[in-house]
Amino acid sequence: MLEILISALVAVVVAYLTARASSYSKDVVEERRNWRESIRELAVKAAEMIRKNEVNTDEYSNIVSGFRLRLNPDDEDDKKIIKCLWNGKEKPDEKVARELLARVARLLKHDWDRSVWETKAVKVPRVGKWRYPPSELRTFKEADTDI
Repeated sequence: MLEILISALVAVVVAYLTARASSYSKDVVEERRNWRESIRELAVKAAEMIRKNEVNTDEYSNIVSGFRLRLNPDDEDDKKIIKCLWNGKEKPDEKVARELLARVARLLKHDWDRSVWETKAVKVPRVGKWRYPPSELRTFKEADTDI
C-alpha cells in the first residue's frame, strides 16, 4: 500500500513539474521569437536607411533607441552593434550596412541556438563541444560582410 502511495505522489510531482516547465518554455520561446523578429525588422530598416543616407532623421534615431532598449548594455558584441549604428550615422555607406547586418545575423543565430538549447529536456554535448554557450558564433569576422 505504501509503495502505491509513494508511486502516486511521485507521478503527481513529475506531472506538475513537467506541466510547469512546458508552460514556462512555451511562453519564453514565444517572447524570444518576438524579440528576434523585432531585432530583424530594426536591422533591415537601419541598413536600408544607412544605404540611402537617411540617418539624420528621427526615424533612424528611433531605430537606434529601439536597439539600445532591446540589446544587453553589458555585452561587448551588443555594444559593437550600437557602435556600428553610430558609425552608420557618421559615415553611411554599404560597408557599414553590411557590417550591421552581419553582426545582427550573428546575434540572431546565437539567440536561436540558445533558445533551442534551453528548450531541450536533456542537454547533450555535440561531438566534443557544447552547443551552448556558443561563444564562437558571436565572434564577428570581417569576412562576414562579404555577403
